[in-house]
Amino acid sequence: MNEVKKQIAEALSKSNRAPAKATAPASENSSGEDNYIYSSAGKYISTETGVYLIKPDRDGTEKTIRVTHQRLDVIAIGRTAKNQGYSSLLEWEDIDGNTHQEIISQADLEGEAKDVRRMLADGGLRLKSKSGSIDYLIDYLRSCAPDRRFIIVDRLGWHKNKDGKLFFALKDKVIGQSQEEIIFNSTAPDEALPALEVSGTAEEWRDNVANLCNYSTRATLGVCMAFAAPMARLLDVPTFGIHLKGKTSRGKSTVACIASSVYGKFSSYKKSWQGTQTGMEGLAYNYNDLLLPLDEISNIDPKDVSNVIYAIGNEVDKNRGAKNGLNRTTKTWREVVLSTGEETVTEMLRKANLKAQAGLEVRMPSINAQATDDEEMGVNESFPAGYNAQSYKELLEGNCKKYHGAVFERWIEFLITLDPDNLREEYTRFRDSFIQEYRPTNQNRRIANNFAFVAFAGELATGAGLTGWEMERETSGHSWAREAVGICFKSALDIIGNGLPIEDKKALEHIETLLLENRSNFLNGAIGSSFAPSPCWGYRLLVGAPTVGEVFYIPPTIFAKNFCAVMGEKETAQLLKKYGLLETEAGRLKKRMQFSNDNTAENHRKPYYAVRQFSTSDLIERLTKQAD
Repeated sequence: MNEVKKQIAEALSKSNRAPAKATAPASENSSGEDNYIYSSAGKYISTETGVYLIKPDRDGTEKTIRVTHQRLDVIAIGRTAKNQGYSSLLEWEDIDGNTHQEIISQADLEGEAKDVRRMLADGGLRLKSKSGSIDYLIDYLRSCAPDRRFIIVDRLGWHKNKDGKLFFALKDKVIGQSQEEIIFNSTAPDEALPALEVSGTAEEWRDNVANLCNYSTRATLGVCMAFAAPMARLLDVPTFGIHLKGKTSRGKSTVACIASSVYGKFSSYKKSWQGTQTGMEGLAYNYNDLLLPLDEISNIDPKDVSNVIYAIGNEVDKNRGAKNGLNRTTKTWREVVLSTGEETVTEMLRKANLKAQAGLEVRMPSINAQATDDEEMGVNESFPAGYNAQSYKELLEGNCKKYHGAVFERWIEFLITLDPDNLREEYTRFRDSFIQEYRPTNQNRRIANNFAFVAFAGELATGAGLTGWEMERETSGHSWAREAVGICFKSALDIIGNGLPIEDKKALEHIETLLLENRSNFLNGAIGSSFAPSPCWGYRLLVGAPTVGEVFYIPPTIFAKNFCAVMGEKETAQLLKKYGLLETEAGRLKKRMQFSNDNTAENHRKPYYAVRQFSTSDLIERLTKQAD
């Protein structure tokens, strides 16, 4: 017996395995009771000292070839719930004795062998360098067919078992029942996946974090959004976001920290707005059925922000091609996004001279981070006795570091116990009541639905004993969750405008801003002068009844170039006329005028868009009163 055969015999003895029997081999691609794995190349055996191939030599004797220097086993075969993506679960020990487990697809075993070898080598498995050994390694992995089976999920969140019952997949565990073994396997690096860490208990989080949100509607909103995210799929609520807008040091990050504490530690759970559309789609997929906190919207290029918001809201990635030229599996997701920044999305785009689509405000409406007129209060309406803004902030953020994550698992366990039909009925009643109370316009109905959904999640979590909040407040008769979220919804309406369609509001705000910032570029049409500003945008005249104020006379070329960023020239003029902000004549949108300081007029009138000075906020207030 040569030295290699001695090693095999010793390894079999150490592993309490019987030596190979001198009998006819089992059928190809099967695993025999004699602990050998058979293939057309011969028979393989995995021992403590490595994987070996024993094959017939030319002279009829058995030749032993070493494939690896350490044990390597295929311990299970897996597939997706759709019976695709068959894969092998490999287990081996590295050179330091640490156990590794890795999933490799059967398709990869049919691809580049060097990629498989590289993956194993990276995990500390010493491979035989002799020519041909890589082919034996692939042949061995293909031939292993253990009885153990599992289902592969590559996305966190809700899945269904064979009976149609829901379970929630995490990286290292499954919440709920599944008839089959579930293994999470993502192609994303660990740092790209949400850090779902647990510190303390759900009760400690409730008493030391959630309970302190009674002093801040914004903090309460953040926690309600965190509870809402896993419910979105259950209630078929599409992905949406809420943007917390305000100056620095007003508490925006504290709200995001509190919301993130439902899942883990803020510093490792949060993500940045910085990234490409493709990268943000991957991020949305990784945070499926979870809250996605995106910090500081100014980190993303204004040219990309619209595409990213629409991409996340569309809940599906672009159907990009795979390496083999075929379309790869489409990735989908569902989540709630909590965004922060100093400006609203519309303000950010306007500064960059970019058009803001109306759908952006629907998918991600903004609320003011500052909860009161007192800037020192920040996101808070009040403080606990003995605290100010800074000490209260330090208390909350310190408690979030101590207590986080446990309440999320408790929440999922609670949701699984609920009857889906009853849950939908309760939500529908709650949403309809919320809508009836706040009476949003048709334009704002979807936004109102989202806030109602967030409030419902907070109230449900309160009823489950997870927040410690009041279920019926004397001030409103509602739960604290509903009252606080309703106050935040009013803030969103203050920014969006409840009596004015979003697209109209954007266009009017753009025009109003330009007129205020560029008043000096308009010549006083009542005073003859040879002086002309540069650039000259037209003329202005002070008018009286019925409305006292200035009228700006803007040449069509200037109007089209500068004032029509939101909609076209004709649509913008018709909009101004619709709200009584445009002076017209003879059924035309333009008004012909002659000014004394127009040296080129030569006694003939020219057409202008005659825009009255106005305030968009005053217009919204007037329209809202008319609606009431």
